[in-house]
Amino acid sequence: MRGPRSFPTQKPCRCVLGAISVLAALTTNACEDPLSRTSTVTRTTLGDTLVVTTDPGPDPGGPLYTVERDLTIGEFDGPEEYVLSASSVSADEEGRIYVSGQRAGDIRIFDARGQYLRSFGRRGDGPGEFNSNSWGWFRVRPVAGQRITVEDLPRLRVFDLEGTYLSSFDLLFVGPQDQRRFARPRGIEWLPERGMVVARWSPDLPDGNSGESLVLLDGSLAVLREFPVREERGGSYDGDGWGLTLPHAPAYAWALAGNQILAWGVSDEYRIDMYDLATGAWTRAVFLLPAEPVTREDIQAFKGEFLSRDWVQGQEEVWEPRLNRAVYPEVKPHFASLVGDDQGRIWVERYAPIPGPAGEEWVRYDLFDSDGRWLGIVDSPGAFEYIRDGYGYRIDREDFPRVERYRLVGNDSAGIG
Repeated sequence: MRGPRSFPTQKPCRCVLGAISVLAALTTNACEDPLSRTSTVTRTTLGDTLVVTTDPGPDPGGPLYTVERDLTIGEFDGPEEYVLSASSVSADEEGRIYVSGQRAGDIRIFDARGQYLRSFGRRGDGPGEFNSNSWGWFRVRPVAGQRITVEDLPRLRVFDLEGTYLSSFDLLFVGPQDQRRFARPRGIEWLPERGMVVARWSPDLPDGNSGESLVLLDGSLAVLREFPVREERGGSYDGDGWGLTLPHAPAYAWALAGNQILAWGVSDEYRIDMYDLATGAWTRAVFLLPAEPVTREDIQAFKGEFLSRDWVQGQEEVWEPRLNRAVYPEVKPHFASLVGDDQGRIWVERYAPIPGPAGEEWVRYDLFDSDGRWLGIVDSPGAFEYIRDGYGYRIDREDFPRVERYRLVGNDSAGIG
């Protein structure tokens, strides 16, 4: 598939760091970003981490891309292969679209025009079956080497492009730390070109608390490296032990972008930590925005929304006391989720929606390059789950599940030509 115009290859300004004394903990230098009229970039060394901080200024400028929907797959009442129960969507370099079906327990493949090609898989716990986890959620991704991976926790299953089962990684009994009593895998990625598995864990820590961390494993699932990301309760209310999360308190997020692992936890900073798989070096991107406190009105709105959920109906007297006893976070985050694209760029979704052309709620992204440098904003009618070759893919579940593809057209006025 042919994508839109891309960013120019102009390099960011590099500041010459002064000599660092033995007692200095860090060195800071600032310079103007040549691609932005409204931001200032500061580069700091903090131990072995490069910290890239952007002050975007009051006006972020115009969007870098125009987002145009060019394909929809899914029908409410039509041929069976087009009636979706989608839990994830992705695409390969040929533009083929892969959709995992939560209820059907299968993977459906469509061509670049949205025409159905074939399906494979079914519900079950066998080698070529899915839906082994309690929520029935699983995720499909194409990877290098003409392979399809299906994240069906606690397993990652590998298939060829025809849907023939090849192998799997089973993380149910892997314990990367001796002191861990039990570790629940929350996400798995396979990087065949590196012979590496990346797993997200929610372990029981020695002090009795739960936490989350990322673990790098080799092809035999031996642990190469582990680094903690956050504690489970950071940003979540206690909820009488239920650990539910406020809509404005996002949990831990991670994704892959090019050669990097992207991770963040709940923080009062707009911050992304990036780990380079090739060099083992860390880069931190910080976006300077003022912290916004959680108000009493926010909490009341959350309680009302929670108690109106379908599965809570008839149990309000059970849940309301828990909501009243809850310990809520003090600060709203600036972000909701992130996704990496095939060019190694980082798309960070802001928590607060923006008004669309017709007054509807749209999503605003802040776009970073692979060096952690802020490039500008992109406004979209919805949040993307997957971005590749100049197209964004998402699942719209408002009326019935359907997959939407959006073409990302570079805006000349934004200077990306």
